[in-house]
Amino acid sequence: MEEEEVGPTEEIVQALLESMVEPLLGRNSKEVPTLDQQKSMAKQVDAVVLLYNYYYRKQHQDHKLEFLSFTSFCQLAVVLKPSLMTYMKLMHRSDYTDVDDLESQLSFTEKAIMRACDVSLTLDDAEVVQLSQKWPTSKVAVFLVDSRRENCLLMHSSMTCAVWSIIEKRFDGSSGHPSDSKCINKKRRASKIFSTVLQYSDGAALQELALSAAAEATGINRSDLVVLESHLVYAVDKEKASALLYLVQSTKLVNEDFTIPIRDVIESLQGPLIKKKTSGWSVAPAVEYFHLLPYREILSNWHSRELLSTGLQDLNVKVLAGHAYDVHLGSSEKETNQENVAQTMIKTCNTDYDDEKIVEAKRRRGVQGVSAVGLSQLGFQHSEDAVATLDSKEYAISQSALAVLRWKREKLHYQLRILEDEIALCNKTILTEFNGGENELKIEALIDGCNNMRVKGEGVGDSANQLVEDKCIVLDSKGKRLSEAILTLQNQCQQLDQLCCRNDWVLPTYQVFPFEGGFLSKVIVKGADFEFSSESNISESPREARESAAAHMIARVACR
Repeated sequence: MEEEEVGPTEEIVQALLESMVEPLLGRNSKEVPTLDQQKSMAKQVDAVVLLYNYYYRKQHQDHKLEFLSFTSFCQLAVVLKPSLMTYMKLMHRSDYTDVDDLESQLSFTEKAIMRACDVSLTLDDAEVVQLSQKWPTSKVAVFLVDSRRENCLLMHSSMTCAVWSIIEKRFDGSSGHPSDSKCINKKRRASKIFSTVLQYSDGAALQELALSAAAEATGINRSDLVVLESHLVYAVDKEKASALLYLVQSTKLVNEDFTIPIRDVIESLQGPLIKKKTSGWSVAPAVEYFHLLPYREILSNWHSRELLSTGLQDLNVKVLAGHAYDVHLGSSEKETNQENVAQTMIKTCNTDYDDEKIVEAKRRRGVQGVSAVGLSQLGFQHSEDAVATLDSKEYAISQSALAVLRWKREKLHYQLRILEDEIALCNKTILTEFNGGENELKIEALIDGCNNMRVKGEGVGDSANQLVEDKCIVLDSKGKRLSEAILTLQNQCQQLDQLCCRNDWVLPTYQVFPFEGGFLSKVIVKGADFEFSSESNISESPREARESAAAHMIARVACR
């Protein structure tokens, strides 16, 4: 896939302002906006700040895009849209950078900009740490689907103008939708079910709050709503808070005026936020689903698993696509089933290739790369219908394959993090011993190491045995300096390991990533007085890339 082009900050913000803010700006820029107009504008500008400062920068994090602070964004916004000055208060002052009691000097729009900038910074720092129980949950959200799980119920312009949103309920009793939204049931309950002082630590209470909010917003009976699953995510409308998302199915018919095909929503969310046009930049469909962006990965994974269970059901393929969160929860039963996903798909897809009608239909329609899976069992009467059905199955299989790859990637990353933690602990212990620190090498650690060597000895190749024979695990009291290094080895990855062991350096760490149709690798070696990194040549396989990086590292160390 061709890499998406990244635009200048000013042009990206300009495109977002054109879409989100311009429609609300009055023709008379000198007219003082009403209180309602100020609140509405604050919501629109809040969305623009989050879309650029958090979502767009996150989507292109490799490019290290500029973060716009409160002052920078305000200055840029009024330059791009001078009419916004009527919604500003602090910006009218020449000494706005040196003001006491700043909060009282801000307009609704300026407060929204400051809040969104703070939230963006907090999320940038927070997402490197697991969310679980880190921040308090401030609201529940409901993604409501119909009985066939093909369409979802969304509300338009209920939270932000020209933007779709899902049902939300905050713990202060406020909702994610105004009372005049067309799809909301006009009958309001006289009393709140949940007190604002109640601490929602009970999962059952949170679920009840979500279902009650969905019933209240849609008019659907509470008994007709079924919770499919729930997930904890970062909240973007409040700093250092989380939100609990519930995927809920209605067993009864939902008003079709407010439903959208789930497939269309997922495809929009997975696309870019901004697109390059001949005349500049413009927003993509993903912006219309701004309030669903926090749940993008969750909804995509769930939809992929739904395709596995429904799109392939007619082919009698039992595929269980692993969910990324199952890996973190350590669900051994699911892991056992998911190991056979790819083999099950391949075995099923290798049956019944000789249906003449389908082969002829594929030839006439120019359909390529679609296997005839179980075609003789489908009983098609017309080749046109057969090809249409195959197109649908091809999409389902494609999404299923993506789900399997996502699960495998998450599983490998999880295993890698565990190994990295163990390696880091080992390095810390070794370095502490070298530095003469108080660190007892307990007999239990030696026994554990011996047991591991005995259990794994039969499956370990010559390289591991050679490491022992070369006394790699025998440590001196102090690591050698670079000028004292022993540089007599001749191989690559294995020899770089032995080189580090013989000189009591930390073992090399590798990073491998795809690049221009091949693979690149980066290796880092740390010693007592240095830290080197080397990159590989573009290679055909990850292993060759690692070996190339190791060879470059050995050559670099030898030249010192």
